[in-house]
Amino acid sequence: MVRYKYTPEALAAAAAAARNITEVMRLLGVRVSGGSHAHISRQLKRFGIDTSHFTRQAHNKGLRGERRTTSAQLLVVLPDGSCRTPGVRALCVSAQGSAKT
Repeated sequence: MVRYKYTPEALAAAAAAARNITEVMRLLGVRVSGGSHAHISRQLKRFGIDTSHFTRQAHNKGLRGERRTTSAQLLVVLPDGSCRTPGVRALCVSAQGSAKT
């Protein structure tokens, strides 16, 4: 007897309520990762569960992530002649092992 972690009925119910495989995974309580995504996809195909209503789109493709800091916060004007990045301490190679940070 072959044992499946998810019964065909549970997969079919989750697939019917979801718009994509990631939602199926969330409804089943599966951690969203590439391996789990591939496994659920194979199981849906193996059991012949209808996925024609899935949207099949990459929701974040081509979109930029939300920026946490503004450009003004990132850009710092250094005094003339300065070659050091603010807030960064540089240690020579021989001092790195003994320096307390």
